[in-house]
Amino acid sequence: MVQPNTITGTNGSDNLKGTDNNDLILGLRGADVLEGRLGDDTLDGGKGNDSVEGNKGNDTMIGGEGNDTLEWEDGDGSDRISGDTGQDVVEVEGSIAQGDDFLLKQSGHNAIFDRLNLVPFKLTVDTSETFEVEGEWGR
Repeated sequence: MVQPNTITGTNGSDNLKGTDNNDLILGLRGADVLEGRLGDDTLDGGKGNDSVEGNKGNDTMIGGEGNDTLEWEDGDGSDRISGDTGQDVVEVEGSIAQGDDFLLKQSGHNAIFDRLNLVPFKLTVDTSETFEVEGEWGR
């Protein structure tokens, strides 16, 4: 099994980007911006108000302590999302023009967000205070 690349921030605010392989990206403290790339990444914002985006692959996004924004965009894979503590927002961007068909349901303590058509994906959200879906013309 290939070990993921580990990218570690500082106790200040960092802008950390992954590689085209599997990555473990750790923000530590501060208002961090974490961005995965290709591969199946794990992104953990740590303490602070962070912005976390997995991008391509089947990723795990963890906001950590603080008021975090966790983003999924059209074309990303199936992800697991946890805001952790704080007032967190999960943002999902779709396309009305492409005719996205979504289903939001509860499974135990998790929210499951499935796209049923086009290229299907699934988001499993275990903690978040706000869930926003955005099409081409806004929320």
